[in-house]
Amino acid sequence: MMRKDDHELIRDYVQGQSQAAFAELVDRHVNLVFSAARRQVRSHHLAEEVTQAVFVQLARNAHKLKPETPLAAWLHLVTRRTTVDLMRRELRRQAREQTAVEIAAMKTPAHAWHQIESSLDEALTSLDKPDHAALLLRFFENKSLREVGHALGVSEDAAQKRVSRALEQLRGQFARQGIAVSAAGLAADLSAHAIEVAPAALGPTIVLAGATAGLAHAVIPAATFAMTTLHKAVIAAGLMLAAGGALFEANVVRIQSVELDRLRQQNERLATQVRLLGKQQAAALQHLDETQQRLAALRADGAAASTADTAAVAEMKAWLGRVRLLKEFIAQNPEKGIPEMRLLSENDWLRAVQNTDPDETRGREVAMKGLRSLGKVRFGLGMADALLAYVKAHDGQLPAQSNDLLPFFTDNAYFKASQVAADMLQRYSVVCSGLLADVTEDERNATIVETASPDEDHDQRVFIGPNGFHIGTFQELDYNTRHALNAFAKTNPGATPANPAQLLPYFNPPLSAAQQSRFLLNASSLLPH
Repeated sequence: MMRKDDHELIRDYVQGQSQAAFAELVDRHVNLVFSAARRQVRSHHLAEEVTQAVFVQLARNAHKLKPETPLAAWLHLVTRRTTVDLMRRELRRQAREQTAVEIAAMKTPAHAWHQIESSLDEALTSLDKPDHAALLLRFFENKSLREVGHALGVSEDAAQKRVSRALEQLRGQFARQGIAVSAAGLAADLSAHAIEVAPAALGPTIVLAGATAGLAHAVIPAATFAMTTLHKAVIAAGLMLAAGGALFEANVVRIQSVELDRLRQQNERLATQVRLLGKQQAAALQHLDETQQRLAALRADGAAASTADTAAVAEMKAWLGRVRLLKEFIAQNPEKGIPEMRLLSENDWLRAVQNTDPDETRGREVAMKGLRSLGKVRFGLGMADALLAYVKAHDGQLPAQSNDLLPFFTDNAYFKASQVAADMLQRYSVVCSGLLADVTEDERNATIVETASPDEDHDQRVFIGPNGFHIGTFQELDYNTRHALNAFAKTNPGATPANPAQLLPYFNPPLSAAQQSRFLLNASSLLPH
């Protein structure tokens, strides 16, 4: 069957509320949107928030899109506007005089991509619409020149000329900023770096948010972004890093009992927001619950099913069969699962297989990544509360090991404290010990770190601190690097590492061989200049 183009999928979504069509649009373009957002906000967590917001806008405005408008170009423009609005809002709230000083002192990395990355999307959106669309299709959507020409309604030769002209205009803009890069080098950099793979769990989250937005046609509910608001406690640190903030901050923040109470209240507010998100998800899954009830009723009284009930039963049986396949796979391959998955409900498992087929390798991988991520998010919420309770009970003393937190877990909206076991905590390492008052702001954002996961190339990584918890990736070494730099500075007062390899002994937890190679390869962008 011929693959539908973007506007055919949009028509299916607008006219028939086809969630499958919307999910296909997300799958096609989520990497484009996430990459553009990531370049501008320089934070995976904020990039996820922007990506969700952009696709919610697509869900709300799909009926307004004209067939002649390339969807990639529209999404890129909306991403740019959304990131600008977000950064302005956060900077107004977070910026201090120290940030301004650090921005003024910021040095630009020598590598061409690092020089153009942060301003690339602004430069792209300043081009004429045809040139902007041509570059998006060629380098961000990876279209051939023939496909670019077809999308723009011109010949292949005309598409080649338009791409070349747009590259030259882009090169000229960077030249005026003092950044020397050739058009050929710019094309190579765009081909190599323009698109990043979005986190595996982001697509399903967006589809759920889009479904809510498409049905409501109203203001975006605050709870739609409740999960991403968990990141607000660390946005300031992320923005500071994006602006080239100093990694050797020497100020020590003294936190007393009043501050601990404030942090606990803040965490309780975040947990309330997560519970609101859970209610939204429950509403979106009402069909699933009703189907389960019909199935139970049919089994109880043996009544003949109507045509609708028969279809519902068949659908439910198919989902239950997928869950069974997935659980059998985990039983045969226990290294693919994590203990936190025991905190998931049956509805979580059903959601994981609703739009994937665990009988296929790709569908099984998508479902497993989503389940691991959800398990870690729920466990992370509980562990952040347990850490605060431990610190308060021990007069500001941080735990020596993660297992020390086991008695401090309490029941919450997602799991019982009795479900938490030592094997869950053993996957997390305490990287900062001693008194909470003696650790830096960076260390308070990540005092406990997840040490490993079955798929470190794609899985999300949990960081826990008294400020709450957030999720990053195993590919990012920023937090670990800052810990290592702080440890180096304490051991070698007044000195800076002359060679990145000098930092390797200071990483806690230690880096794997692959992570060491990645760190040494990217050290020029991770270390202060």
